[in-house]
Amino acid sequence: MKFRSQLTLLALTAGLIVSMNQAEPAADVKEKLAAHGFSFGRVNHLPSDAVFDAVISIAQNVIVKFGANWCGPCRQITPVLEDLAKNYPDVLVVEVNIDQFPQFKSRYGFRSIPAIFLLKNGEKTSRTIGFKPFTYWAGKFTTEFGITT
Repeated sequence: MKFRSQLTLLALTAGLIVSMNQAEPAADVKEKLAAHGFSFGRVNHLPSDAVFDAVISIAQNVIVKFGANWCGPCRQITPVLEDLAKNYPDVLVVEVNIDQFPQFKSRYGFRSIPAIFLLKNGEKTSRTIGFKPFTYWAGKFTTEFGITT
């Protein structure tokens, strides 16, 4: 019991609210994201490229889908991203339309879509091209972010 109390105290000191296996983002993180029109628990669509760097530097764990409206697999993965957003409240889910923001193709070095990147503390940890099911991403979140549902 003492260990759990120390762990809880450590987590609260770090600005996190401990909830079983996951830590929910602190209120200040949510407020900073809200100032840019972003929030946890849903798929966020990038309104401008200037917002992208600010948002990925605020949230600790981010999944970004680069895609396009005309892309079948891009549309196919959207419900998976919605489920991920609901089931992983501490992961920020972002969609970027490459027809609106083509500069991200060279910045992140991809040609095929959907291109999905996991970012931890603003740094790319992995890249996946094409559709993958929810279970694939749940495994990636465990290995890359250290979180489970």
